[in-house]
Amino acid sequence: MAAKKEWRVKPSKEMIRSTSNPRIYKSGQSYYADGKVISAYIDGNALMAVVSGGMEYDVMIISKGDQFTANCTCQFNSYLYYEACEHTIAVLMHLTEHFEEMLSEAESRKSTIANMITLVAPGKALKFLADLMVHDGDARQEFVKKFKLEHVRPMVDHKSEVDRMYYYAAESDGSVREALDFERYFARARENRDGGGAAEATKMYRGLSEAISGHMGTVDDSSGYYTDCFIEALESMAESIVREDLPADKKREHILYLFKKFMDGTPAELAQHYRGALEAVCIADDDAACLRDMIKPRLRNAGSGKSDNTTDLVRMQAHILEGLGRTAELETLLEKFHSLDRGLCVMYLDMLKHADQDKARQAARDATGAFPGDVRIMGAALELYPKAGPDYVPALRDLFAATGDWRYFFKLGEVSTDWHAEVATTASNLLRKGAPGTAVDAYLKGGMAGDAMDLLESLGDVELFAAYRTKLAKGYPDRYIAAYGEHARRFAKSRTGRDHYERVRKHLASIKAIPGSGDRYEGLMRHIRLDNHNKRVLLKIMEDL
Repeated sequence: MAAKKEWRVKPSKEMIRSTSNPRIYKSGQSYYADGKVISAYIDGNALMAVVSGGMEYDVMIISKGDQFTANCTCQFNSYLYYEACEHTIAVLMHLTEHFEEMLSEAESRKSTIANMITLVAPGKALKFLADLMVHDGDARQEFVKKFKLEHVRPMVDHKSEVDRMYYYAAESDGSVREALDFERYFARARENRDGGGAAEATKMYRGLSEAISGHMGTVDDSSGYYTDCFIEALESMAESIVREDLPADKKREHILYLFKKFMDGTPAELAQHYRGALEAVCIADDDAACLRDMIKPRLRNAGSGKSDNTTDLVRMQAHILEGLGRTAELETLLEKFHSLDRGLCVMYLDMLKHADQDKARQAARDATGAFPGDVRIMGAALELYPKAGPDYVPALRDLFAATGDWRYFFKLGEVSTDWHAEVATTASNLLRKGAPGTAVDAYLKGGMAGDAMDLLESLGDVELFAAYRTKLAKGYPDRYIAAYGEHARRFAKSRTGRDHYERVRKHLASIKAIPGSGDRYEGLMRHIRLDNHNKRVLLKIMEDL
């Protein structure tokens, strides 16, 4: 840093006289002689003075080698007229007469200030400077200019700002019924984040998330508006932390903050979202290790019973250990806590694919028992059961029953020792579940068309006859036409109405389309006409067949 410029040249009376015209010069002499220079002191290469006239005038003279520039608050103003005013002349004369004395005073003042600084603790001195700049705009501007801080944006307590929004919107009972608009805060934070001010954006998003969560008890969030705003602020905060690209020790401060908020600083319905923020922030091994060390003591005495956040802690720790490649630690963790959560169960079962088979099978049984009917767990468990083992076939049956996925049905065919009985059991289960068409399909896909035909006849559902005509009528034309025709005849007699008659017509057309149905079809038509001789609309519709 360059040394501060000092005042070194004593102005001569000839130089002073040359700065203005004779009238102004003579007036300045009178000002000086009459003692109207109230105060004057040298600060570096600047001379600051106050001169009394009709009022008090501030004079500032800057030394530039053997040249001077001056400014005065009087109307004449030396810069305006390119001549020194009478007040400036008076100050220069004061300087000439008291030059050595004023230089000595400046040096003494500098030494005294330097000595005082050594007697004050740096923190107290900085606090005094900060307080001074709060109330003294000139001092603040000098500080900004000296240290080139023009780019620094004003610091704002964003949480307090948002708190005030709630305060002014609150009704007499303290509740806030309107949806507060936070967009200007989000916009300012985005502007900082995208403009290279990620640290400031982090503070803004943090303040916004804290304010929203802190007031959740005073708002109606049935629409989820405030929760959505909280999540956006929290996720954006995590993104800004990542953009800051902080060293590990600084990053740790953010991780600790998020972890504390997750554990005990946030309403339960919002706390879960801190888990996602932590996972988003902990992208480096050092970050993950730091979070792992925070979680471990919390889990050490947690046992395997559920608590408010044990499940989320386990999920977070599992995510970290998986990312760090700590397979043994992850398996130990999941062995203890997998029964807390379906997702943890699936992760644990996937890990056991290459583990001890007895242990894997028992874990699969425990998991399916803990979460019966969960398709993901059932699928993961199936992969751990050997095909020759006692668990494999029941698992396939359960999966087919739960999903209706024919892949599991065909896998049953690969291992079943009595396929006919297996299909019959499957069809029976489907009938109990109210899925007669799928039961027919089970026989057809199982290669048992005769059993499918038997089931169709026993069900007596005219709509099912229409549905399976193309699949069964060709193989069993006589039986199909006879059974379908009989049920169509009963259906025609069952009710009246044009819509019903149209359905009758569609079934008769379907029977007519079966190859070889000619005589049987004509006989069926005669029976239906006789049965329904008084249904004029039906008879008319049948004439078009």
